[in-house]
Amino acid sequence: MFVYRLLYLSSLITFTFGALTFSVLTLFYWRERRLRHSPGRGRAFPVFTVLCAVAFVMNLMLRFVNAREPDSAFTNVLTAVLDLATGLLPALLFHLIYAEEKCGLAVRRFWSGLLVAFYAIGLVAAAAQALSDTGLAASGWGDSLDSARATMLGTAGALGLLAQFFSRRAVTPAELRHRRWMRVLLCAALLLAAANLTVANPFVGVLPDYLVLGFFCVTLYYKERLVFFDLLI
Repeated sequence: MFVYRLLYLSSLITFTFGALTFSVLTLFYWRERRLRHSPGRGRAFPVFTVLCAVAFVMNLMLRFVNAREPDSAFTNVLTAVLDLATGLLPALLFHLIYAEEKCGLAVRRFWSGLLVAFYAIGLVAAAAQALSDTGLAASGWGDSLDSARATMLGTAGALGLLAQFFSRRAVTPAELRHRRWMRVLLCAALLLAAANLTVANPFVGVLPDYLVLGFFCVTLYYKERLVFFDLLI
């Protein structure tokens, strides 16, 4: 019982921190982006912040709703939104790497097609997860869909590492440090995916939430350092 209370507390702290952080960042980042009138800076990271904010806010709201009315229709709505948001995060993680490395990739059409296909697979898997979790479809898919989530995370890590390996773009020292940190996180994504597929442990299941925060912190530090320190303070 104590272990599950500790797990609940740690997840509650993580979701609260993530919900506040990503919500503030999303509002601040999109406002600064609009004021600077810089559409060419790419949309992968801004969309990543929005989906992360949605995912953490939905997780936090589900904790409170389940404590009061676990069988309410509102729970199903929150669950469906959460499934759709988290289902697209692996594709967005790969998109972050692709956006950095695409100018150095030799067959860019292949990589862009791979990205689109990965988004499509993630959307289908997320929709199936939402239908299963809300009871709108057969629940016998549960184990397969949980495996699909871990597989998508591992695939995002593998594709990101491959994109970095095949990229031939010239990098500055700062960009090289950024790439190395992302490589560490991508390897961690592979390890976490393997752990989730092989170990039935609730603590292992929440580790991807911390990994998402890691991707966010590293990307924000190297892309928007002033915003990073403002948010940290």
